[in-house]
Amino acid sequence: MVSRLNKDQYRTLSELSLVQFLRLTGIFFVIPLIGVYASKFTQNGILIGLALASYEISMAVMQIPSGYLSRIIGRKNYIYLGLSLFILGNILSYAGNNIWLLITGRFIAGLGAISTPITSMAIDSVPEDRRNTAMAITGIGIGFAFMGGIGFSPLIATFIGVRNFFLISAILGIGAIFIITRIKETKHTVNQKHMNETILKHKDYLIYTGAFLLSSASFMIFLSVQIYAVPYFGLFQYGLILFLSVLISGIIAVTISEGVYRIRKFNVIGLSSVLIFVGITTVYLGLIFHLNYILYMIALIPFFTGFSIYEIVIIPLLAGVLSNRERNLSFGIFYAFQYSGNGIGAILEGALLLFLRGNYLLPVSFTTVIIIGTVAGLFFVIASSGVYKIDKAL
Repeated sequence: MVSRLNKDQYRTLSELSLVQFLRLTGIFFVIPLIGVYASKFTQNGILIGLALASYEISMAVMQIPSGYLSRIIGRKNYIYLGLSLFILGNILSYAGNNIWLLITGRFIAGLGAISTPITSMAIDSVPEDRRNTAMAITGIGIGFAFMGGIGFSPLIATFIGVRNFFLISAILGIGAIFIITRIKETKHTVNQKHMNETILKHKDYLIYTGAFLLSSASFMIFLSVQIYAVPYFGLFQYGLILFLSVLISGIIAVTISEGVYRIRKFNVIGLSSVLIFVGITTVYLGLIFHLNYILYMIALIPFFTGFSIYEIVIIPLLAGVLSNRERNLSFGIFYAFQYSGNGIGAILEGALLLFLRGNYLLPVSFTTVIIIGTVAGLFFVIASSGVYKIDKAL
């Protein structure tokens, strides 16, 4: 019999979702424009890529340690520490006036890695048979942060500038600390037979590697799009493109994901991989052939749809197939692979920007992303052929 969530459990999950929303909104505000902002300080493509990658690299470094440290000092205490570093790093980025202070500030902000303890808190706050529901509720905050941050960032930047996003991020971090003070940390008792299961199987690493490669390809796209689209379309039209494409993609992604959860047939990771593959092609062809802003908005929709579906379902899928033993370690490894991919993708695109300026850059970048994205899709499809099907995870 499937248990029902009580009022306190819903409240805890909603507050954790709000913490994720506040923190990630600050992060997603910066991502669509960090390359453009960094180019004011330097024309070195690698340093521009590093400005985007530094946050992701430090996040990757801290994912596994965060699981162990949160066990030692308590998850809430670790989240306080992580949010404090997030606030400090964003204040330094806001106050900095050169590329190195920007990189350093973002690196410090990334050291406040709290994804793993928040995920574990959400799972431990509910009965074992409701952990997918827990992940779905906390995932709402992530989804809204992605759509709001990415979609509104350039439009807001036309009025306040990119630099002020770092200050806004720090303020949002303070708000997240206030929310955390209201949450009562609980530990749910699990069935002892699950405690003897092993979880770090070869299929887990297929998923982790697929996440790494997909994240690399995605951040190559995020950097190349802003470097080319902002000068070509202007900041306001670029903002309209992102806002409308992310909004439409989000609606499509939520609709598809809900349908998948109901009928329990489709390999959703495979589906998102196909959409991302199509999206990569349309995004780069749109840049190469200089589409107008309406056509380019349409070209972005497949990529953002596939990426949104992936973000919606990946954590619930993992939560549904991983045992309770060493769950902190499992999520830590996953997030470490994912954030490492973000950083490597940004640095790789920055290197291409440095060494291949001119007509060669976009075709080479396009080819590289297609190769990486194809391999990522193959990893996901192979891993999803058995344990990771949606009907097995729910």
